[in-house]
Amino acid sequence: MSIELAISTQPPTIFAIPSTGRDSGFMIFVGAASSPRPPRMSSNRRTDEQPEEGVNMSDHATYRLTKHASLSDLVSEYRREDGLIDIDLGCGYYKPDGFIGLDNLSATESQIDTGRLPDIMMDLNVDDLPFGDGVCNEVRSSHFLEHSNLSHIFAQSHRVLKSEGTFRFTVPYANSAEGMYPGHAIFLTEKWFQENIQFNELFKIISITYTPSKEYECLPIYMKKLFPFEIARVHLFNSCREMTMITTRKE
Repeated sequence: MSIELAISTQPPTIFAIPSTGRDSGFMIFVGAASSPRPPRMSSNRRTDEQPEEGVNMSDHATYRLTKHASLSDLVSEYRREDGLIDIDLGCGYYKPDGFIGLDNLSATESQIDTGRLPDIMMDLNVDDLPFGDGVCNEVRSSHFLEHSNLSHIFAQSHRVLKSEGTFRFTVPYANSAEGMYPGHAIFLTEKWFQENIQFNELFKIISITYTPSKEYECLPIYMKKLFPFEIARVHLFNSCREMTMITTRKE
């Protein structure tokens, strides 16, 4: 018996069919067809939904809301007096007050489940943020960039920020025990941000703050005099625990 395989040269088409049940969303099917790929849609969004003024939802976002009936309701709750919003990328279970939290909780095994779920569940490394251009006053993240697709995160953060809006982030310092934790895909210090072409085209560095490690703080006084923190941070392992950078959006 012989088997012949017919392989289509046409590009595949992805079909998104709404599913029902407790975890409603889209079931994705891939098939060979000559028709173009349909746009990706939110699992919480109808194709005929009209966004509220000021929401400006993206047409290329896939997400699931955890507490609100619609993205418009969520944005209305967190909208500032100036009409803008603040968002926290990779918030885990620790979303700060006043921020819309986004995460898929894929790397939260070491976090304590506070029951405070992100407002929006989505894959930040693949999908577009579900907001329009220039609607955010601040984009922040804490211990997220070391797990992320930096190019995509930078582009999306720049897109949703207003002119001169704030992009604030904290990362574990690469030259530290915490920076070397398993699961980190990227190891960052200030030098990378200062020299990366894409980052400097999109953002202006305003300030950098460094946090000493507990091990450095426990050193005897004479050791700290011999190796001041600014010298130890650069030349000695595990002196600096984390770094916080405040930047603003460039035009």
